[in-house]
Amino acid sequence: LSIRRQRQMCIRDSDGNYAYVVGRNSNSIAVVDVSDPTSPTVVASITEDDANMEGPYAVAISPDGGYAYVAATLSATLAVVNVSDATNPMMVGSASFDGANGVAVSPDGMYVYVVGYSTHDLGVVNVSNPSSPTLVGKVADSTRMNTPEAVAVSPDGNYVYVTGAVSDSIAVVDVSDPTSPTVVASIIGDSTNMEYPRGVTVSPYGDYVFVTGAVSASIAVVQWQNCTIC
Repeated sequence: LSIRRQRQMCIRDSDGNYAYVVGRNSNSIAVVDVSDPTSPTVVASITEDDANMEGPYAVAISPDGGYAYVAATLSATLAVVNVSDATNPMMVGSASFDGANGVAVSPDGMYVYVVGYSTHDLGVVNVSNPSSPTLVGKVADSTRMNTPEAVAVSPDGNYVYVTGAVSDSIAVVDVSDPTSPTVVASIIGDSTNMEYPRGVTVSPYGDYVFVTGAVSASIAVVQWQNCTIC
């Protein structure tokens, strides 16, 4: 299995009717109607928004499908886009975050997790007011999440998983207190199974974490037992 260039640049909504794609060079987000899988169609977009999403790297969708969150590296921002009407997406807010790279949303939709590529950190952003996203917590760890590129959330919302591209690592961060995220476990320096990890996702019950290694061209399966609904 060869997987080389994984990025969370495209994601589908919960209904499966639309896909959201960020354009790194066009500073854009596009909405693609995929209700007919044989004929995907771009139905709307926001383009050339240098202020809010220059160099967008990843996108995540709120659980209710109403908002898209875009991590933009060059503008160092987390952008909030209202997509409740998929044919008319609207930029409604943004928050500053150095090196914004990967992004994920909590199961209740209250918090967005964003990783800083150059600052080796994870930020917790309160998005209860979408027009005014607010950073409420942050943790940095250049050993266990050096150059993070991707982030995923456990189904119970208590843990966040962060890949470290340079440290060949996966870190487990306790976010049960959003104001005080804490790294509680990690696997570091596993170049055999996940060299330069660029993607991560979690199984539906939270007991397994899947990590893609760009250089090792692999998918690593990590067992995580400290979950409340396993």
